[in-house]
Amino acid sequence: MRQKKPVKTGIMKSKKTVCRKCVSCGSIIDKDLLLRIAKNREGVTRLDMTGFMEGRGAYICKSRKCLEKALDKNLLERSFRAGIRPEDKERLKKETEGLGQ
Repeated sequence: MRQKKPVKTGIMKSKKTVCRKCVSCGSIIDKDLLLRIAKNREGVTRLDMTGFMEGRGAYICKSRKCLEKALDKNLLERSFRAGIRPEDKERLKKETEGLGQ
């Protein structure tokens, strides 16, 4: 005789949170609370608000302090394994002007 399949009790699995490490301060935080900066094949570095831009990505805390440290100490370049053009650095600073300390 065939056995019955076990009945599901209605308990849902909890959604797994995805964490990333800030390249500047090194803190491990939920991916949704970080800024993603992406560098594409053409060498253009941009702020990725969607999280789905093509290219290599690096994550930074949403603080002005972390961004300035990452740009000053070339931490983004180390993460991308390539240099960042000066105009891209200026664009990143302008795009993130509204960030808190």
